[in-house]
Amino acid sequence: MRKKGLVFAEFPSPYRVKVMEELAKEYNLTVFFNSENEERNPNYVIKNSTINYYLLDNNNGKKEFIKCCKKLNYFDFVLNYNIGIFNGVRIMWACIVNNVPCFVNSDGQFINNKNILKSLIKKFLISRAALCFGSGESSKRYFLTYGAKEENIRCHHFTSLEDEDILKGILSEDEKINLKKQMNLINKKIVLTVGRFIPSKGFDVLLEAWKHVKRDYQLLIIGGGSLEQSYMDYINENKLENIKIIDYKPKKDLFNYYKASDLFVLPTRWDVWGLVINEAMACGLPIVTTNMCIAGLELIENGVNGYIIPVDDQEALANKINMILQNGELAKAMSINNVNKIQGYTMANMGKKNIKDINDYFLINKG
Repeated sequence: MRKKGLVFAEFPSPYRVKVMEELAKEYNLTVFFNSENEERNPNYVIKNSTINYYLLDNNNGKKEFIKCCKKLNYFDFVLNYNIGIFNGVRIMWACIVNNVPCFVNSDGQFINNKNILKSLIKKFLISRAALCFGSGESSKRYFLTYGAKEENIRCHHFTSLEDEDILKGILSEDEKINLKKQMNLINKKIVLTVGRFIPSKGFDVLLEAWKHVKRDYQLLIIGGGSLEQSYMDYINENKLENIKIIDYKPKKDLFNYYKASDLFVLPTRWDVWGLVINEAMACGLPIVTTNMCIAGLELIENGVNGYIIPVDDQEALANKINMILQNGELAKAMSINNVNKIQGYTMANMGKKNIKDINDYFLINKG
């Protein structure tokens, strides 16, 4: 008989839903999303999905959630993607009271113990999790800090990629030139960055660094947000050349920009992962990002497939951009290394790893 699982997450997102769909092939899932949309992807709507889900920002979803919390023993397990919000704590407490195994997930975390009460709550909950699912060393440190046993921690390859998104080999120079022509881009080496136009992404640092980058290159900034006009004003006031600001693009178009580019930069001040790093690697780009980007810390090795630089260091950023783009052999080696490293980082494989870990748990515990 298929096991029954309750899944709680803060909001639906493409990468989260795809993993849940993989889990639904193995288990009978009931999924609750705390809210319908997220700020980063406000227009995303679940379509033709195999998951049975409810939204807690409507009355029907709230009623079902309360009913499930009261009758939690109906489920064999709970998968909790967010114990940092009220309903996540609520369902975790119900698991403890009803002795239902709860598997908690962390995509990546920086440890912050400034709020003593929150830290104590996290420690109480995480130390009682049956298993802790994480994306790598940062998640492992986070779980251990808050009381998890090391033998209960399981790591998977966190990603937003499907198999067809990942190149099997890097594009040739001729292929890149042809792609640039098709996209009406000038035939210069491209530095690409992608993200919301908010202070934490550090695009202001990239614009400042651009003053010290060779004029032979072009910079593409893809995204949107309230800071767009301030970026435009800065570009005009400082007479910066070869910069294009481009609105958000659908996935297919966005990946063409990745493939046409020569270097990906994410000058973030704080990212608990940074899925654009995965996307850029899948398209064979060298990476420059900061020491406050978990994806960078997990996936990038200095001098091998990119560089990690300090936050807000415009000099280091300009230096690494020039270094990579002026050294064709280095750039090519980094591109090859990234394509090779990201193979298998798919949402389907992420789901399959979760399934294996859950099934192994019940095999060991005779559930």
